[in-house]
Amino acid sequence: MGRASRRRREKRRMRAQRSEAAASLLEAHEADIRGARVAPTIAGYEAVSSDGPEAVREALIARHNARMVRFTDPRRADFAGIRATLGAVVHADMALARLGADSNRLPASPFGTSRSFRMGWADHLSWGLDSVVAIARLSFAGQIVGAAMIARQQLERWTENLAHNTRTAHRQGETRAEFIQRVWDVELNLGARRNKTTRGRMDIPSSLWSGRRAGAVFIELSELMHGRGPLVEAAHWDAAHLLKASDNPESSRAVQRAYSLISEAIAMIVRRIRVCIRSLATEIGMPSAGRLVAAPEMISPGGSIPPQPWSLWPLVPTTGLSPEIQARFSTARNDYRAVNQGERPAGRLFRDDEFIDLHFYAARARSAESALEAFEEERTILGDAFNLDSMLGREFQYVIPSEIAGIAALWNRGTPVGEAAATASTAIRSAYWLWLEDDDRAMGLLRVILEQVARLRSWRLKEDKARSLEVNPDATPRDWLELAGLRRLGAFNWALGEMAHFRNKTDWPAAREMLIQFQPDYDAKRFPELTGRGWALDQAAFLLFREATEIVGLSSPKLKISLTKIYEHGSKTMLESERQLNTVMDKVWMLRRERYSVAPFTGPAVEHARLWSLFGKGTESPLSAESALFHSLALNPVDEEETVEGNTRDPKGANMDASD
Repeated sequence: MGRASRRRREKRRMRAQRSEAAASLLEAHEADIRGARVAPTIAGYEAVSSDGPEAVREALIARHNARMVRFTDPRRADFAGIRATLGAVVHADMALARLGADSNRLPASPFGTSRSFRMGWADHLSWGLDSVVAIARLSFAGQIVGAAMIARQQLERWTENLAHNTRTAHRQGETRAEFIQRVWDVELNLGARRNKTTRGRMDIPSSLWSGRRAGAVFIELSELMHGRGPLVEAAHWDAAHLLKASDNPESSRAVQRAYSLISEAIAMIVRRIRVCIRSLATEIGMPSAGRLVAAPEMISPGGSIPPQPWSLWPLVPTTGLSPEIQARFSTARNDYRAVNQGERPAGRLFRDDEFIDLHFYAARARSAESALEAFEEERTILGDAFNLDSMLGREFQYVIPSEIAGIAALWNRGTPVGEAAATASTAIRSAYWLWLEDDDRAMGLLRVILEQVARLRSWRLKEDKARSLEVNPDATPRDWLELAGLRRLGAFNWALGEMAHFRNKTDWPAAREMLIQFQPDYDAKRFPELTGRGWALDQAAFLLFREATEIVGLSSPKLKISLTKIYEHGSKTMLESERQLNTVMDKVWMLRRERYSVAPFTGPAVEHARLWSLFGKGTESPLSAESALFHSLALNPVDEEETVEGNTRDPKGANMDASD
């Protein structure tokens, strides 16, 4: 075949591909139009059930698409508080760039890539700022439960830092919230003594940055994650009402209170990170970097409109990783770098709100680049078995359960069942989005889903006992699992719960190793460490699908049949999946007493016989002196502004509220 013939054949092939892609888009668009016509009522879904399970599937996917489209509606909520806190993040990020933070580090990793103690600490502080961006992104997307989980975890982490530097230890019998409040009260009192005015009054900050409500913020975030309290209305807004601006004043106020809560948590997190940055700048003799975070925390005006919707999308090939979006991310990151180098890529200075957006896009660009790099690594490891396009089909494994739970929440509004369904619905979307970015905190959200599934099951099977447990303020996820007959998943619950926290003795490496070994075919897999978290996400999705379908079936047995057929359209029947779940629960129960690690995040690493890797199966090698120094000190170096002379070890407090 000649060169001209090959060119003609290639052109025909490309035309065929374009025609096929255009036909697929047209078909998806028509399906979305059909699905959007279905009223979100029992009658509406029973009517569409008569057209078959595929019509029901189209209606569920149309709900998902309608929510994504509403990202473009700036009226859905007021984001001024969150944007104001992001203004302080921008200056902190610029300071860390001057202090040596690695701009190419994995944003979801609490450990940097540098081997030196000093630069490793800058990377860890940078992780704190990246975590704030992750909180803001989920908040802008309406996923308030996911935002609350990361915010609570970060509040714990930087409270531990403050406790270490003020030599404040946990007291026996003290709740986690009481400890957190006491730590911030110590800091407030120290600050008041430093800032005592000439009139003898104590000059204590009164804004949301002060930490005056640290304990209350922790409690309110926890209640939201457990699907309790008035702020669960924000989860309903996302799961059931698809982020539609509400005409109900009470509902609107609840949503805004949830956003105010997130803003308050971010403010305390950023305040503490700024102190650490100033201390590091002083330590290494770079006062100019310290001056970048000496400005007032609240930057105004920061605007009230969220960033562009494309910057919020999940990182899959058709949306957040598409060539068009990648080009936008690349432009934003280059512009942000240019500003850091004193240039003016726009030909003028950016306004505060513009620069907040530019930093947000640049931060999201790093997450997208890290995701692409991770895919390439997997391609290298897996070879022909790697298939990026399969991720698109996998997305519907999480969209369908989420939307079934969403209509369950809509049809059971104002009840504990509705609260549990709404919380699980929004949580699984956030878990999937974080999993796409190799973020272990996705597993913390699976803990939320597991608790809500157990709660739904308890109300369905043991209503009287569920009612009693519902009013028990000390009820834990473990209590709900036992009531629901899911006690065998106790170790699974522990592993997920460990990754929902960042406390004095948190052990993510052990939790991750447990998830890897819980896989039924663990011994047969070539690379089980690459699939542990994805497997956990699949288990949570099936558990939610099963229970949400049962709840919907109480209102419409006809719809339950269609939903079951949607699931069985895949490779497994419900009976096969039930049997596999039973096998999983047996294995989790069998391994419940196994111990995988002796390396929590804090405490002198030299006391550990070995250190399990955060991102792998671990190593038997003893710690080097340099590594021991990094892991014993890097999480909590001494801030000379706020410490007293003495031992730099972390306080060895109890593992407080371990079942929370």
